[in-house]
Amino acid sequence: MKKNTIKAFTLVEMLIVIVIIGILIASLMPRMSAAQWRARDVARKSSLNQISTALVAYQGDHGSFPAADAWTAVCGGDVEDAVIEGGWMASCPMDPNETSQVLSVTEWNFAYLRLAKNGVAGGWFALAAGVEQPTSANTCAEKVPVADFDDVSDLEDLLVADISAEATCTPIYVVVY
Repeated sequence: MKKNTIKAFTLVEMLIVIVIIGILIASLMPRMSAAQWRARDVARKSSLNQISTALVAYQGDHGSFPAADAWTAVCGGDVEDAVIEGGWMASCPMDPNETSQVLSVTEWNFAYLRLAKNGVAGGWFALAAGVEQPTSANTCAEKVPVADFDDVSDLEDLLVADISAEATCTPIYVVVY
């Protein structure tokens, strides 16, 4: 009689391999979502650059930046009207995590503020965007909206390289132009 010598994996061996693959996938998932967060933060910073280019072109033609005495939304307001109707920007950029272009200033997605420098009104401006990674931020949203900015230097004092020491902080990225 011939002995059966077919080599095959047992059910237990197959289950062990499936469990190991599951553990590897579970360990890689957080790294994948962190990469997605960083990619969205880079897209937000790129959108701020696009908006700033349009605002500088607006200022070149009008002599000053669009009026805004307080933080205002870039998209869905007077700032969007000024730069799109003037042809400096084709459309308002969307936040990579949002489905609408009309974003709330309270969520800190593409906010704009006109600033003075050395007593000259309207010569500078700041843009802000909410970010998902604290390492992409340079200040906390809790500090910025309550501050009184008479001059651009007042805002620059709030911008720091590392916000990790902040206990409760909604990370935002602010750029001064």
